[in-house]
Amino acid sequence: MSEEQAAVVVGSELASGGVASSDYPSIPDSPLATLLEHPTASDIDPQKVREAFKESNVWILGPKDDSKQSDVDILHYTIDDESGKESVMLPAFTSADALRQALIVNDEWRAQNVLHVQGGELLPLLQADVTVIVDPWTHLEFRFKPSEV
Repeated sequence: MSEEQAAVVVGSELASGGVASSDYPSIPDSPLATLLEHPTASDIDPQKVREAFKESNVWILGPKDDSKQSDVDILHYTIDDESGKESVMLPAFTSADALRQALIVNDEWRAQNVLHVQGGELLPLLQADVTVIVDPWTHLEFRFKPSEV
């Protein structure tokens, strides 16, 4: 991760309303947010989403000390897919509102720090079995495997 990455706020502060969405730093002109908010039929292509992700800043949850950060330190969770196989998911967020919703749904995530990262710097750190889930629990939710596109 680059030195520009910063722990912005502890998740519990955002979830509890201690930090208003309007006070929270925005991710300006994110190609990823634009793609997901106003998609055309051809936009919902994992290759296009992955490219937009690489060019965008996103929020993830993890430890404050980025000098020792690896994909093991970044928040992951597992789900059972349609076939019953366990899948590893890494949530990434394009807006404070999407992040707040996830923190409200998942109390245990509130102790994590919110990290602002460049998507292109994050993808190479991920293991092959990880699926990135952008804005989970929202109408913008999109999943992709960095290794498959």
